[in-house]
Amino acid sequence: AMDDSLEDTILSRIGVCGCGDPVDMINYVKGMLDDINNEKFHGYDDLPYMFFCNWFDNKGFLEHGISVRCCWLSEKGKELLGDMNRHLATLTEGDQK
Repeated sequence: AMDDSLEDTILSRIGVCGCGDPVDMINYVKGMLDDINNEKFHGYDDLPYMFFCNWFDNKGFLEHGISVRCCWLSEKGKELLGDMNRHLATLTEGDQK
């Protein structure tokens, strides 16, 4: 199915195998990207957030100035977030049928 292909592509781009619950993983990453995109920055003491920002900056999905904590989405990050939104919307539509 096309949804599986998009899901596999998203998981491959973020660098995970997709074991466990891939939809939950995509939702988690999407939530972090949404926070960053909406400038809802977390504190330096939030280790999972700081790890995420460093990881996704390294993968080219984020850019930052002085502090990675106050990063923003690169074009590559915006494309990933758009793909995640599209994929999750198709899953929601499928649940409604």
